Amino acid sequence: QAQAGVRTLLAEVDARLYALRCAVTDALGEADRLAEDHSGDPGARGRAMMTPFQYAKLLVNQHAVAVVDDCMTVVGGAAYTGSHPLSRLYRDVRAGGFMHPYNHADAVDYLSGQALR
Repeated sequence: QAQAGVRTLLAEVDARLYALRCAVTDALGEADRLAEDHSGDPGARGRAMMTPFQYAKLLVNQHAVAVVDDCMTVVGGAAYTGSHPLSRLYRDVRAGGFMHPYNHADAVDYLSGQALR
């Protein structure tokens, strides 16, 4: 049986993954719903699709790093070697903040603009 600290980290990893799946599922569901409706302004429809996508992307970018970091903590030093799959995952999730369509700074500007409308 795993130590309490390891069990806690694994429970937190599972909770974060669940939250991320919910956020992504909701964003994709909203995009599917809006894709079917061709009435109204296409720009407004695009923004309505982009907003939940950017919220989900922001959450994924933040929590994916924490998930991989916790997994690396559980595995230990071997996870930091170049040949370990977690070392590659860590580099990949760190790159999410500057991937398009919006990097982190642009996404925050966009989302804060939507919130302050």
